[in-house]
Amino acid sequence: MNNTIVGTQLLGESETFALNSGLLSLEDILKVIATDGSLLPIFEVAFGNEFDREEAEDLRGKWEGENLELLPKIDIRSAAEINGANGAFAGSNNTIYLAAEYIRDCL
Repeated sequence: MNNTIVGTQLLGESETFALNSGLLSLEDILKVIATDGSLLPIFEVAFGNEFDREEAEDLRGKWEGENLELLPKIDIRSAAEINGANGAFAGSNNTIYLAAEYIRDCL
């Protein structure tokens, strides 16, 4: 698994296992869509024609080669630390913030 997950001390063993399992599934899915021709159509649904096709092709090539280093780091925080939100994303440091309470509630 290429993702860095920090803050797992806020989670129990079952929540940490579920999060890690989900990330492994995500990586498997990204590898499949990178090789089966569905990536660009998915991008077209999500972004219309407003995306850089060369960048998308570069990303596809990386995912096909199992280079998933560009995926964001995941940081587990208390909901209070992220203003009561279930999750947030900071592009400045390429980090997904997830509330520990949200992860617990989803299991």
